[in-house]
Amino acid sequence: MAFFAFWWCFGGVFGERPVRRMTPATRLLRDRLVGKYLYFSKRNKLADDGSFYCADKYLMEQLGISNSTIQRARSYLKEAGEIDYVIGKHKGAATRYWIISKGSKMEPFGEDLKGIKMRPLIIRS
Repeated sequence: MAFFAFWWCFGGVFGERPVRRMTPATRLLRDRLVGKYLYFSKRNKLADDGSFYCADKYLMEQLGISNSTIQRARSYLKEAGEIDYVIGKHKGAATRYWIISKGSKMEPFGEDLKGIKMRPLIIRS
């Protein structure tokens, strides 16, 4: 038991922190933001850079969670690479969100593979 407590506090064997799990509030926020993105995308209401605005007050009312929970969930989603956001400059101003697609997360790896041609693997017996 003492070893587990030590491992938990100091980051495991290789110095890495235990992975935080996505909470239900984080899932709710992600799903709501993806829904808003799809809504604005279908109606061609996204900005040129693919962003949209959503007020924190609206999210609090729709999801039934507090502002501090929204802030924690937002920071988790940003660290996980799911969204990017810029908080409004004034109190009550809507936050600007970008949904990061799974393909754009892999772009740096795709650039290295442009010149490589894949050949099928032939196994001879």
